[in-house]
Amino acid sequence: MKNNLSYRRIIFFDNNHLTKQELSYYNITEVIKLWFSIDFNSHTPVYQQIKDKIKENIITENIKEDEFLPSIRNLAKDLGVNLNTVSRAYRELVSEEVLKVERGRGYKPKSVDEDLFFKEKIEKFKKSVEMCKSSGIKKSKLSSILENIYKNEEK
Repeated sequence: MKNNLSYRRIIFFDNNHLTKQELSYYNITEVIKLWFSIDFNSHTPVYQQIKDKIKENIITENIKEDEFLPSIRNLAKDLGVNLNTVSRAYRELVSEEVLKVERGRGYKPKSVDEDLFFKEKIEKFKKSVEMCKSSGIKKSKLSSILENIYKNEEK
């Protein structure tokens, strides 16, 4: 039995996926797998979120050195953001030597200074902890939150 719903394309974040039978059932003709999503409620600018997610995916080797990133136009469309936002993120990543441009082909990962990247993340974390402390949130509560976050990783 065929479903009457039809999708031209479907976008998945992280490692979610559908089987070939499910793709056929829903008449899905194009599957796009993104390695991240954007938090539009965050105080962090969208272009910065894109930069950070690309860096994270290079560090964790979700993006391989020989792989091309999506075009600016495609990534903007898939994330639902302005073309100029993705363009700015890519441009800054090129100037930081995280991405390299292959003219007429696209963007490929180059390298990420892991120490600098992690240092920036830790500084943001420290500021967040300081805000929690000044708001009266107890150390035990923060420790509990950290334990819960890392609990899944230890399995």
